[in-house]
Amino acid sequence: MRAEAAWRMPLATGLAMAGLLVLAAAAAPWLAAHPPEAIDFLALQQPPSAVHPLGTDQYGRDVLSRILHGARLVLLVAPAATALGLALGSLLGLAAAYAGGWRDEALMRALDGAMALPTVILAMLVLTALGPSTVNVVLVIGLAFAPLVARSVRAAALAEARKEYVLAAQMRGESTAYILVFEILPNIYPVLLVEASLRLGYAIFTAATLGFLGLGAQPPTPDWGLMVSESQALLTVAPWLVLAPVAAIAYAVIAVALIADGVQALLDR
Repeated sequence: MRAEAAWRMPLATGLAMAGLLVLAAAAAPWLAAHPPEAIDFLALQQPPSAVHPLGTDQYGRDVLSRILHGARLVLLVAPAATALGLALGSLLGLAAAYAGGWRDEALMRALDGAMALPTVILAMLVLTALGPSTVNVVLVIGLAFAPLVARSVRAAALAEARKEYVLAAQMRGESTAYILVFEILPNIYPVLLVEASLRLGYAIFTAATLGFLGLGAQPPTPDWGLMVSESQALLTVAPWLVLAPVAAIAYAVIAVALIADGVQALLDR
């Protein structure tokens, strides 16, 4: 009973929190009483009130509306970047484990070199060259996650690559692609589940960080990281402008972290 509680509680809590976030994002056009980019010079930096539950920013824009619409961007960027990193990393990890020998070693050393730079630093370098945009943020985060996923997938695949069912597939004359995708991959799904849940949380935080640095969505797009950046100088006079997006980022990261903990505990039973 105690072992079951170790995974059930965090997983249920995380899924409930994530579901609430998805619902809020989906219903943003109806929940938000004001357009997220509408400027109102008669309502500059108003504190939370009945009309503006989370106040307004320095341009008179409703903070709650921007938080709700910003959730839609988060739910687009983070899962897309995670999926890209998971797909590319799985491909590289499977290929390295199956190839073995010097090819495995060469590929792993190349991936180690790619992991030498922190994700945010690497993303800053690439986005400075490519230019800030939502598409580029997804691409950069996904590519940065790929080596990390590849190492985990490779370790799991190495344990499977020499098993009898793989040898049997080879004797049947199956292609390498078939063996990787239809024989080995289904047997390492627990690793993929854990990696997906972990990387999703990192993707949310990384996207927010890049938005804060001005390398993600550009004004006047309602982006949580960008909202913090635009309002940090007003923390002492209008704290709601910073606290609201910071709380939204923390909420999303905690929800995904709870899901990751629950998945890990469930698979470790």
